[in-house]
Parts: sequence; structure tokens; C-alpha cells
Amino acid sequence: MIIRTLLRRGTDHKNFTEDFLAFKECDNFLYACVFDGCSKGKESHFASTLFAKAFRDTLESLNHLFDNSTSSLESNAKMLVFQMARKVHEVKSILNLNIVELMSTVVLCVVDKNTNNCYIAAFGDGYFRVDGVESFIQNTKFADQEQSENKPDYIAYDIDKIQNYSDFETWYSEKTECHIFENVTDITISSDGMNTFAKFKPSEEDVDPVDFLVRDENWMDKEIMLEKKYNILQSRYCMLNKDDLGMIRIKLATEEVKTEGESETK
Repeated sequence: MIIRTLLRRGTDHKNFTEDFLAFKECDNFLYACVFDGCSKGKESHFASTLFAKAFRDTLESLNHLFDNSTSSLESNAKMLVFQMARKVHEVKSILNLNIVELMSTVVLCVVDKNTNNCYIAAFGDGYFRVDGVESFIQNTKFADQEQSENKPDYIAYDIDKIQNYSDFETWYSEKTECHIFENVTDITISSDGMNTFAKFKPSEEDVDPVDFLVRDENWMDKEIMLEKKYNILQSRYCMLNKDDLGMIRIKLATEEVKTEGESETK
């Protein structure tokens, strides 16, 4: 299994990236998550980072629960989101935080390493691609559905209501966009910054930035694969993302990964 990550500030944000990401690989499962703080929120880089820290702490403290090989992908995902929400709520109470300080999207991917099946759950907008099936998610609905305004349905809106598991299960069934895929080989999850690349000046060559980042397999064997691709988008194709970008790409295929293009310059 190969895991590559990228976190970059968008040109529309001058001080901080409001995205964050985290992952943890266990013996039987891989957990990966991308978070996007709301630009209209207050200090939204804090919200995405807080959710990421809650994600990490949950998996560390309850490792025995989340690495049980008999557990289902969905049950693990639901319990993880529930525990994350409880930890964020605890910090909310301790620091007397408002909802506007906790607004972050969540795109979660859980992979069963024994079957190569994966489960994706989204709260708010974002992007995923699994073996050719892809979606830009808005308001937990597919982007090709007509939307008058982009208003991500943040977990923070309901965080006070989902502190017991019975209420949480009802909420989860109503709020979550989820997808299950079997025997997968290539997975990408990201924030919606993936859809905001634009040229900052003319260039002699053109490329589809999404295709370049999530489908192209050059340098997959390199730890800096995505950083290299991002630098090429900027230097050769004169493209940058307007919104912040957090992405995780996971390669489960056993065949040899591609290393072509080593002559390319960063």
C-alpha cells in the first residue's frame, strides 16, 4: 500500500491554509480523512485542525476497537465519526467555542486491507475518486445536481444533538453521503480545492490538473510524488489552486508502480 498526501494553501487565502488531513494505517484497516474549514467561519484553520486531532486521538486511544478484523467498514466509520464529534464537543465546552469556530467539512475513507474494499463518507463538500468513479461533492449531494448556493452541511451544526449514539445513528443515516466500493486499487479523497486550479499566466502547454494529480501514476514510488506534480503544475503549466487543497491518494494495487518521467523538473 502506498499513501501520498498534499496540503497547499490556495491563492485566495493569504495567511493560512484552512484545510487539514490525517491518516492512520492499522494492521487490518486504513483510515484517511480530509478536512476543510469554512472560510466564512472564525479562524477556520482551527476547526479543520481540531477535527484532525480528534480523528487521530480517537484512533490512537481506541486502536483495539478500530482494528478488529471482524468489524464492518460502515460500523467502523460510524463509530469513528461519533467519537470525533464527541471529542470536538468536549473541546467546545471547555473553551466555550461557538459553532462558527467549529465549521469544517469531513471526507472520510476507510479501507479494509484484507479485501481492498473501501467506504467513503462525506459531510459537506469535497472530492473523491475510486478506480475511475469520481464525484465533486456539494452539500452531501453530487455536483451535477442543481444547487443555488454552496452551503456545506457541517457536523458542527448538529454537534450538540449527537452526543448519544442513538441520536447519532439517526442523524448519520439522514446526513451522510456514503459509498462502498469493492476490490479497489486506486483511491483519492480531497477538499473541494481540487476543482479550483486556474492559470495565473499563459503557458505553452496545457494539462488537466485533476487528471495529473489523481489519475497519472508517474513518480508513485516517490514520497514527494504529489509535491513534485504540484510544482510542475505551477512551473510548467502556470496553474495554481485558488482554494486550499488537502488530498490523500492511496494505491492498493500490487503491480509495480510507474517511475517514468524522472527527467521532469520540479
